[in-house]
Amino acid sequence: MLGKKGFKMLEKKGKRVGRKIIWLIATICFFVLVFIIGKFNSGKNDESLHSISEAKKYFEDGDLAKAKENFVKVNRKGIIDYYPEYKEFYSIMKKVVSDGNNSPIEILGSYNDKFIEDKAYLILNSVEESKSFKKPFLKIKGWVPKIDTLFPMTIKLEFKDKSFTTATIYQDGFFEVDVPINDIQNIQNGDMIKVQTDRYYSPKMLNMGDDSRNLSVQLNEVKIFDYANEQKNFVVKGLYNDNWMGKNIDIDIRNSDEKTKGLKISADIPQQIKVPFNVVIRSSSEIVQVIKVDKVGESQIDIILPEDLLKSEIVQFSVTAERTYNPKELGINKDERDLSLNIKKIDLIY
Repeated sequence: MLGKKGFKMLEKKGKRVGRKIIWLIATICFFVLVFIIGKFNSGKNDESLHSISEAKKYFEDGDLAKAKENFVKVNRKGIIDYYPEYKEFYSIMKKVVSDGNNSPIEILGSYNDKFIEDKAYLILNSVEESKSFKKPFLKIKGWVPKIDTLFPMTIKLEFKDKSFTTATIYQDGFFEVDVPINDIQNIQNGDMIKVQTDRYYSPKMLNMGDDSRNLSVQLNEVKIFDYANEQKNFVVKGLYNDNWMGKNIDIDIRNSDEKTKGLKISADIPQQIKVPFNVVIRSSSEIVQVIKVDKVGESQIDIILPEDLLKSEIVQFSVTAERTYNPKELGINKDERDLSLNIKKIDLIY
């Protein structure tokens, strides 16, 4: 028979066993609960992953309506914690569905300082007025930093029907690109134009600061305009305000009467540039003329364009000087630009 002391020992053992059982049951319940929550979250994540992947597919195809339709089904913001490759796209789509931006053209994919990486998207929110334009063009104004590895940079504009056009930037500073919109009647509100560059840089990798982003250009202004209302017979883009040309300029000629043969450029060639050197004329990246400059001082450059190019009402081409000089590097002054010709006058040749 057990004495009083034995009963107490049994009682203590029973309490210890009871506590262990309770602890075991609590542990099992905890893991069961974690398992159930995990399965629930997994199901939600699977649904959200499918929705966001479908949204991205439609977005990249240029179908913003279906991209929105699928994105609103993404019911877990934490999806980007599990799948960080969707982080940038998630931010873009959040802006699309909640921003309520009513500007005629909205730029998606740009940072607060207007820089983009290697791509951005233009959302056309108001194109009805543009459909009455006789010659609708898309104008893009921006800025590129002075980093040699960025040039020449090609900007590709891809429309919803997968047609595309390209423009080339040859030098740093402010740039202006005019691109014809050939099928304006089939463009609807909400359609997208994809902007993509073939070059970018990282400030941190180039020891230019702590900014680790990959950057290409700043997009400062985008608009659709009617080229038919332009009053000038030609437009020069890329020329500095003091009429100095860097390595390149772009020229658009309005050739509505098809009588233009080309143009002549009157310029001063600085003595710091070694002559002879070539000035190359390109249209759509193809060389159409090479002009030899063989003396410093006053010079005239006659650009005669080929007949097939002159059949277009708007003739676009670039002028490239194969040699430049940098005043600061030569100790002349503090001007850091790479310069070639100081242009005095440009006239059309008929």
